[in-house]
Amino acid sequence: MRTFAILALCAAALAGCSKPPAYNTTTTVKDIMSGIIDPQAQLFWHSSGANDTAEGSQTLVPTTKEGWAAAENSMTAVAEAGNLLMLPGRAKDSGDWAKFSKAMTDEALKARAAVQAKNGDKMFETGAALYDTCQACHQKYLLPFLGPDGKMKAPAKGG
Repeated sequence: MRTFAILALCAAALAGCSKPPAYNTTTTVKDIMSGIIDPQAQLFWHSSGANDTAEGSQTLVPTTKEGWAAAENSMTAVAEAGNLLMLPGRAKDSGDWAKFSKAMTDEALKARAAVQAKNGDKMFETGAALYDTCQACHQKYLLPFLGPDGKMKAPAKGG
């Protein structure tokens, strides 16, 4: 009987440990996009490729330890922001939203690997793939809901 009581207590304790955490998702998708994803993606995109001017082509690839660290950190932030977009309470759906969010994370991790390898050509390639992933998501989840003034349209009544 005593063994049963101890096992019951252990089972109850373990059941309490397996309860999923309550995520605080009061930070909006718009806040995550404007505060994390957009600035960090821009930082990365301005750390790869080249800038062509009348004076010639100027590489944007980092040349300092700090520049490389900033590019790497930017892709770490974007990768993790993809996970933030999939949290319950923030995800728009479990279909394409989850697919696009995961793809953004995957592409950002590939870009981070290119930075870690200090491979400017691969950074440009992975940055383009990340851009394409972002644009595909925006086509479905952002652009249809923007008005001509660039602001979100009010939802249609009754649907």
